[in-house]
Amino acid sequence: MPDNVATYTQDEEFRQLVTDIKLLSELSGKQVDHLVDAFHASARFYSIEKVAAVNVANERVAKAVVRLVSSLPPESVKYVLGMVRNWWKSLEDPDSYMKEQDLENGFDALRKLICNSPSISRVKKAQALKTATGNELFGVMFVCDARPVFSPARDGIEGYIPVTTMKIIYQRQNGDSEETEFALMPDEIDLLIDRATKAREKVKVLDASMSQFLPNAIEEECGG
Repeated sequence: MPDNVATYTQDEEFRQLVTDIKLLSELSGKQVDHLVDAFHASARFYSIEKVAAVNVANERVAKAVVRLVSSLPPESVKYVLGMVRNWWKSLEDPDSYMKEQDLENGFDALRKLICNSPSISRVKKAQALKTATGNELFGVMFVCDARPVFSPARDGIEGYIPVTTMKIIYQRQNGDSEETEFALMPDEIDLLIDRATKAREKVKVLDASMSQFLPNAIEEECGG
C-alpha cells in the first residue's frame, strides 16, 4: 500500500479494508458467484473461515474474504465503497496502486458478498454467542528458560530450576486488549495439557450428542 495511505487516515482498520478490497479484485466473476453461493445458499451453520478456505485457493485472498464477511454489515457497504473510492481518487497516481477496473471488480465482489443473508446472520450470531459471556482469546505464548541457583558466595551456580512463562493475550468484552502472564513449573504444564485434553474430549461428546437432535447446529464446510 502506498505510504500516503497513512496521511489520509491513521485508522489501521481502513488500511486493512483497502488491502482486502484489492485482494478481492483478484477473484474472477465466476469465482465470486461460486463463493456467494457457498455463503448464502446454505441453511446450515458453518465456519466462515472454512467456507473461504474451501472455495478460495489463494490463502491471502481467503483471509481477506473472512475479514470482510465477518466485519461488514450490509448497511455499511455503500458508505464504505464511497470512502474507499474517495481515498483512491485522492492518490497522486491511483492507477499505480490499483487500476480503476480492478477497483470496480473489488467493489462488485464486495456488494455480492456483503448482503442480507439468513445464513450469514446465523453464523454471526453463533460467533457472538461464543464470546458473549467471556473474554476472547487472541493468542498464547510460552517462553522457556532456566533460573540459576547461585552458591552462598554468589561465585558459582549450583543448580537451576526450569521455568516456563505463559503469556495469554485476550480481548475484553469492552474491546480492550490485555495480557496476563503465569510462571509454570513442569507439573503445572502437564496439568494444563491434561485439563485441555479432557475439555476437547467433552466438546467432541457434545458435538456427537447434540447433532442427533440438531444436525445443522455444528460447524460444517460448504462448497468446494
